[in-house]
Order: sequence, then structure tokens, then C-alpha cells
Amino acid sequence: AEASRHGTPCVPIRVILDPVEQSVSRLVEDTLGDTSMRRAFRAAGYLAAHPREAWGLLRLRGQVKLASGTLGDFLMILSQSSERRFEESRLGVAQRSGFPLSRE
Repeated sequence: AEASRHGTPCVPIRVILDPVEQSVSRLVEDTLGDTSMRRAFRAAGYLAAHPREAWGLLRLRGQVKLASGTLGDFLMILSQSSERRFEESRLGVAQRSGFPLSRE
């Protein structure tokens, strides 16, 4: 809403990471704000105490990788599309006004 009041285009994006029926490990909830190093140490301790959750955490890691890759791909396409539209608009204005603009 704030962006539209200022004329800034915005696009809500949601990437679904896990199905509703999949429970997320307590480790994930407990380490969301941790640094990478702290998260790694906590994960090692957690897995030592809960070895049966290893496969679920590996599966979740794969889901995170897929979701973040999908989001990255989408943002790249969106960015390229926006740049192309801006360039086309810029060149169209230049042609209508009679002022040459370089493509740089």
C-alpha cells in the first residue's frame, strides 16, 4: 500500500517451502536468528541428540534450495523484463521528442 501511494510498482511474491502436512523441526524454529556458525554448532548438537531427524532436515535443506532457486530465477526474469520495458520506454520518448539517446 505504501509503495502504491508513492507510485512505486510492487509485486507480492510467495514461495511455498513445505507442504502443510509437513512439520518443521524444532531446530529450524530455534535457530532462525542465529549466525551461520552458531546454527552449524547447534545443528550438530541437535542431530547428535535426535539422529532420526537427519533425513527430514536434509529433505528440508533440498526444499530450501529449490524454493530459493525458484525465487531467484523469478526475480531475475522480472528484473530483465523491467529493464527491457524501461529501455523501450526511454527509446520511445527519445524518438518522439527527436532527441537521440545512446543505448548505454
